[in-house]
Formats: sequence, C-alpha cells, structure tokens
Amino acid sequence: MIKRKFLISDIKHISAIYKIPISFPEKKNFVTYLKNSFSFLESFNLLRKLIKQNKPTHHPSNIKNVFRTDKIEKSLSLKKALSNTSKQYKGYFISPSVFINKN
Repeated sequence: MIKRKFLISDIKHISAIYKIPISFPEKKNFVTYLKNSFSFLESFNLLRKLIKQNKPTHHPSNIKNVFRTDKIEKSLSLKKALSNTSKQYKGYFISPSVFINKN
C-alpha cells in the first residue's frame, strides 16, 4: 500500500497554481480531508488484492453433476397408456377444446 503524506505546503502550492485564496485553517482542513480520502481509496486496493487471492466459486457446495444418467427404458404400450381415459380417437387422447369458436 502506498502511503502519501499531504502537507500544508502541498495545499498552498495547489492554491497558488489555481489562484484560489485559502486561509490557514482551511488549509489544515484540506490536509485532513485529503488524508481521509486517500486512505479510503487505498482500502479499495487492499480489497482488490483480497479478491485476486480467492478462487471463484461457481457453486458454494462444490456439487459437480447432480443429473442422473439417461437410461433407455421400455415405454408404455398404446393400450396401457389409453386405458385410463374415457375419451380417445384413433390412438390419441381427446381433451376439452382450448380455442373458443365465437360463430
């Protein structure tokens, strides 16, 4: 982490460049303000270093593959599949109409 010391002379120099009149108490306040601001910004550098150290987690419990393998099984016969329906036509289930005819 880079430590930067802000001095009243820095504030005096900057105010002279930009021709801004600043009193001595204001210069002391600016020094304090800059120290606090810079230390806050430096905390982001520390956070960035900590993030780089950690490995990314795609799943918190390290589960790899939770799906079962596909198994080919014998399917139901047409007679057994249609055995529990009351309405059928040529090997298909008949269901209530979805579209309403407004004629």
